[in-house]
Amino acid sequence: MPTIIGSGGQLPTPPPAAAWQEGQKDRGLKEACEEFAGVFWEQVLKSMRRMVPEEGLLGGGSGEKLFRDLLDAEYARKVAQAEGSLAELLYRQLKPLTKT
Repeated sequence: MPTIIGSGGQLPTPPPAAAWQEGQKDRGLKEACEEFAGVFWEQVLKSMRRMVPEEGLLGGGSGEKLFRDLLDAEYARKVAQAEGSLAELLYRQLKPLTKT
């Protein structure tokens, strides 16, 4: 079983409350940026899908449409979470504005 006592025989001290709050604020900002970017990319994918003509003979109907919408939402979420994404750019732009 791992011990919680530090190398000097003392319990490690938790980070100061201000640092914890700053971390929480950063996490909230990052989540908001990812959510915004996810919604943006989902709308882009929906617009792109509308431009592609649907197949007449083998069109899947409402089940296929539901699956496609869910798949597009997942694609958008993954793109928003990727490194170098729109969410990361937004985060880097907005982070300095949160330091008050």
